[in-house]
Amino acid sequence: MFLSRAQDTSRHPDHLIHFLPHPKARALVTLVLLALALGTSACGTQESPPPRSEEVAKAAPKLEILQPSAHLMPNMGAVYMTIVNNGTAADRLVRIESPLATGAETHETLEQDGVMRMVPRPEGFEIPAGGTVTLEPSGKHIMLLEPSPAEEGASTLPVTLHFETSGPLEVEARLRALTE
Repeated sequence: MFLSRAQDTSRHPDHLIHFLPHPKARALVTLVLLALALGTSACGTQESPPPRSEEVAKAAPKLEILQPSAHLMPNMGAVYMTIVNNGTAADRLVRIESPLATGAETHETLEQDGVMRMVPRPEGFEIPAGGTVTLEPSGKHIMLLEPSPAEEGASTLPVTLHFETSGPLEVEARLRALTE
């Protein structure tokens, strides 16, 4: 097919359909091209469906707190426990609260250059999937800042552990004497 200069439509964006002589043919080709363009652009942006709740539950951490205990002193205190993650996903202890302290922080006691140092761990502690983290004296622990004296006869300290995935978990830490 030969086109004269007046019929040359290559300078127009829709030049692909102008060579069709019939208006209905042009409309049909235009619709087909539009459908193809929309179909291929949608293919790349389609998102996978959200996971079903049972899939999320299978991949969730399942935390268990064992033997929580606390030592209180006039200006500070410490909380110890074992955190067991029976789930298939890791979690992280990110924050601690107690109504009987002005604050709480995650710390770790480490030996550096032959000297034992207490190092703050503001990132908290990761509890690996299927793993255990032990908070104990001379190791990882929770430092209580300015704890209130325990009430006469009190045997536990309320502590709320905030986990990145599992959320808050309330425990009662058994109050222990410093000699225990």
